[in-house]
Amino acid sequence: MRFSVLSIGLLAFLSPLTAAWSKEDREIFRIRDEIKAHEPNADATFYDLLGVKNGASIDDITKAYRKISRSLHPDKVRQQLIAERAKAKKDKKKKPGVNVSKPPTQKEIKAAVKIASDRQARLGLVRNILSGPDRDRYDHFLRNGFPAWKGTNYYYNRYRPGLGTVLFGVFLVAGGAFHYIALYMSWKRQRDFVERYIKFARNAAWGDNLNIPGIDDAPAPAPAPAAAE
Repeated sequence: MRFSVLSIGLLAFLSPLTAAWSKEDREIFRIRDEIKAHEPNADATFYDLLGVKNGASIDDITKAYRKISRSLHPDKVRQQLIAERAKAKKDKKKKPGVNVSKPPTQKEIKAAVKIASDRQARLGLVRNILSGPDRDRYDHFLRNGFPAWKGTNYYYNRYRPGLGTVLFGVFLVAGGAFHYIALYMSWKRQRDFVERYIKFARNAAWGDNLNIPGIDDAPAPAPAPAAAE
């Protein structure tokens, strides 16, 4: 019984873990996936994105968000892109035989503004999470790990034991099986020994007649009741 309960518990532990995620949980997972897909540092946390520590106050988070948001304003992005191209053009003029960079086209400026706008939107969502009640939930996943998207839902990755764990499990199961087999063989040998000993003792006491007088003999029939006079 104990072995069955242990087996069921082990199978449950090794199964992929899932939960009924709330709307807020899914929003946290979605933003984290966007960070992994679009940010230079795919492993950046929400705190890293704002450049603050994990224990930062709401005021520190708000100040950091506003500072980064100013650099992501469309006019700021356009001016920065033009300045970078002008600097690159100036540097290339100093090197003979190097093609001079052209100013950014409107298409390139729009693409840069789009990237900055998307990043600013993510930062706004991150700021809202870290400044509200969902921060505790995010910190929980940050400490214990995030589930991964598996086609239809977010699941924790299945536990995959290493070679050492597998060998330990094999030895544990095999050792338990051999232990029970050894116990059974020992019990069987003891039973056979006791049966042989009883047979030998009976043979020594009463010869080939293996019945013990007074014990194995058939009981005498009870006398018939006397007839009434």
